[in-house]
Amino acid sequence: MIIDGAKSARHQLAAFSYWATIEPAERAAIMSQRGKASAAKRAAAREAAGIPAPRRRNNAVPLPSFEELEPFLIEVDAEHHNPPLTYETRYREAVMRLRKDIAAQTVEALKKSKP
Repeated sequence: MIIDGAKSARHQLAAFSYWATIEPAERAAIMSQRGKASAAKRAAAREAAGIPAPRRRNNAVPLPSFEELEPFLIEVDAEHHNPPLTYETRYREAVMRLRKDIAAQTVEALKKSKP
């Protein structure tokens, strides 16, 4: 006699053990194939409905160089030394300060250019 839900639990356990035993590259390939199949299915449904494909947006802003960030990294390190910040947090904070500084310089330049 199978108790309600036991069959699905048994299947879930088998699936977990299968995914745990395959190689990461094989797992990535399987998931890539599934993703491509899903995207193709969505594209076919979109095309059947007459909806155009979505445009890809490129909102990526180029990251500043280390030379541009160095003074801001020094500031961040001086302020946050105990406990020290992670590399990623330091970098984000320095980029934010650089962009803030650029914005302030732009505002000052606009103020000076007005008659």
